[in-house]
Amino acid sequence: MAEFNKEEIDYEDQLRQSERERKDLKNIIYELPVGLITVKGGNELTIDIANHEFCRMSGYRSADFSMEKMCMAQLIHMEDYMMFEDAAEVCRRGKTSDEFEARIVTADQNVIWAMFQFQIYTYRSAVPYYLVSCWDITERKKMENEIMLVNERYHMLEEVSDDIVLDYDVKKQQFEIPECYLKFAEDKSVKYAGIEELYGAIHPDDRERFQKIFETALQREMKGTAEYRLRQGGKESGKYAYFRTCYQSIADYDGKISHIIGRSYDISTERAVREKLLREVQLDPLTRIYNKTASGEIVDAFLEKSTQGTHVLYVIDIDDFKKINDTFGHTVGDMVISDIATLIREQFTDEAVVGRVGGDEFMVFVKDTSLQEAEAKAEQLCTNVQKTLSGDGAVIVVTLSVGMAVTGKDGYDYSTLFERADHAMYHIKKNGKNHYGFAGETEEGDCEGKNRTEEKENRRNLVADKEFLNTAFSLLSHARDINGSLNVLLEQIGRKYQMNMVSVFEYAPDGKNMLLTNCWSDMGQIYEKNILPITWPKLMKADVGEFVQTTPKWQEKRKKEWLEWSGNAIPIQSIAAVKFEYSNGKTGCIDVGSVEQGKQWRTEEIGTICELSRVVAVFVTLREKMQEDQQAIHKLKTETG
Repeated sequence: MAEFNKEEIDYEDQLRQSERERKDLKNIIYELPVGLITVKGGNELTIDIANHEFCRMSGYRSADFSMEKMCMAQLIHMEDYMMFEDAAEVCRRGKTSDEFEARIVTADQNVIWAMFQFQIYTYRSAVPYYLVSCWDITERKKMENEIMLVNERYHMLEEVSDDIVLDYDVKKQQFEIPECYLKFAEDKSVKYAGIEELYGAIHPDDRERFQKIFETALQREMKGTAEYRLRQGGKESGKYAYFRTCYQSIADYDGKISHIIGRSYDISTERAVREKLLREVQLDPLTRIYNKTASGEIVDAFLEKSTQGTHVLYVIDIDDFKKINDTFGHTVGDMVISDIATLIREQFTDEAVVGRVGGDEFMVFVKDTSLQEAEAKAEQLCTNVQKTLSGDGAVIVVTLSVGMAVTGKDGYDYSTLFERADHAMYHIKKNGKNHYGFAGETEEGDCEGKNRTEEKENRRNLVADKEFLNTAFSLLSHARDINGSLNVLLEQIGRKYQMNMVSVFEYAPDGKNMLLTNCWSDMGQIYEKNILPITWPKLMKADVGEFVQTTPKWQEKRKKEWLEWSGNAIPIQSIAAVKFEYSNGKTGCIDVGSVEQGKQWRTEEIGTICELSRVVAVFVTLREKMQEDQQAIHKLKTETG
């Protein structure tokens, strides 16, 4: 009996000790800064104790969890409850569960996210009790959702546009492969790639430049743009597309670059259009070979990179071309130029640079050849081009004179080589034409060479101006809006010859006033009035088509009147004009002005402006005829009611 009483006393002591430990645990649990609950296992998981932090998170009171009244199923989102049963099962096998995320349904029926972890802390009557720790991760989940939405937007943008997102993680040394490229990848499960793989996808000609840009962006915060060719498809595809990437490097809290982000755009179509336009700008309209400017730029670009080998520059001129034009007309002359350009292009390889550098003058630059081959080509060209033109009792044989210059011996740049070959060609012309020769064999001396260069340059300028006149006539022949087309022509004249003002006046019958009908200026409005008094006797006395210009003395004398007419604080300092005649003997003039005092007009400028006055006269005549027709139509309508 005594032994029984002793066992009973020991059991009661154990119960009191267990109760004290439970109270101590509750006190500790209540004060911890993370959410803690003790959960009774069994058929269902019920909450035994909940600390202050858990109550704050869930919105319940401590009393709501007393006497094991609340089941975990009431507190946890129904879609997540199975994770708690799984965690309890893991603990029963003597392990601590992994952390897992689940949603808590709060007292006011809102939902928050929490991170949970289970572990067993005691058994009572063979029933397990779990210590469950949790902490609020709602804000983190919101951020993750925002990031996910941003990524979704990026993926959607990639699907509906050609834009590609670039995001390089510097610490991980990898970037996410865009969705649009995964379909080309050999292993579609690989979502990330290293920087070396990116370099490998760049076209070899662009790789070094792209790598320098990227390495610079890794050193400091910066923004920039890069254009390059990126491989499309696998390594063996050989297909590339042009891309433009706008990028920005971003520094972390420690000041070191952590990411390089950007957007890439497929600009293949844009590049194709740009290259087509560039090609058009480089070509001569008549012959479709390179023009003078493009020829020089291409040859110089090659010579800057190539310091070895023998390269030859040909200057080719049609003999007696003016005679061909004068005898058979410009149409036949253009045909001769086109035929010779075709023959030159066919005779030389695709690697040769073939250009038209003047009206009847061509150049060819042949890379990596020999003197024997160059001479043979020149002889072949002179032979093949010969043909006879005949008509109206006239007979002319088309022939060429060809001069050649060799890199190294004759020069190292286009300008020097061209000058030497040009001198050689001139010597051929002087000594019978229809032949060829190298610069060293035909040296004529610096003085004669200089005169020849100036003569040829002047002739090229005059040809260029004739081409401008052709443009003006073309504008006239296609004009629907006479005034609009005339204004366009005036602007082209002003910009081509660096004028500050170009205007058209028609003279009144009384000879005292003139009417301003059209005006272009790069300084805004020049004239405040349309009707101006004629105070330039020299122009009134001039013949039609005669070029006259003001003197500084006259300009100063009329300065006050000019300011009154123009209303402009910066008067035109130099004026030139050409009188023209239009319908029924009426007269007018085209004025050109410059802010440059005492401007000296070049011979080709004077000639072209005089010719343009004839074009303007046609414009004015057409305009007056249209006005007369409109008046006649209006009168007819009025008379017929």
